[in-house]
Amino acid sequence: MLLSFGYRIKEKYYVTFGLSNRADVQVTIPKAIPEVLLKGNPDVDACKSFDIEDLMIESTLYSELAFGYSQAYNDKLTFGAKYKFLLGHANFRTHFDDLSLTIGKDEWKLTGDGSIDMSAPSVEITENEDGTIDDFDFSGGSFSDFFGPSGYGSALDLGVSYKLLPELELSASVLDLWF
Repeated sequence: MLLSFGYRIKEKYYVTFGLSNRADVQVTIPKAIPEVLLKGNPDVDACKSFDIEDLMIESTLYSELAFGYSQAYNDKLTFGAKYKFLLGHANFRTHFDDLSLTIGKDEWKLTGDGSIDMSAPSVEITENEDGTIDDFDFSGGSFSDFFGPSGYGSALDLGVSYKLLPELELSASVLDLWF
């Protein structure tokens, strides 16, 4: 969170503002990866193949500008909403149809078919004649290029809370509606 503050108005209303940088990262690791790391290839003289096509990495870097409002309806019931304006900076996603790791005595070989979808500033990708990736170059720009937006979006959070007892409060929310 870079900046966040709130202001109460007449004990009944509350207004908030927030500015933050966010990174959402999801990684799916196939069970063969820990098996390779922990056990390796028990038969040193034989080749062993591991199916790792379920490997998936997805990452999104964005900034969030948020405005919130809540109102106490009565002593027990409070409603609130937060509008979030999103500025996209970079996105990375992998997908593999067939990926395997073969471990032998003299070499480890990674083979497969898949794709990488990436949207990021200052990245240059060089391809071979057959369309496969030859090189990544991240030196095409400066670090400040990541702070400029490359896409926009918005989201809405809604929430409600109810004081059932003085010591017990129930709440419910719906987060990140929209796109």
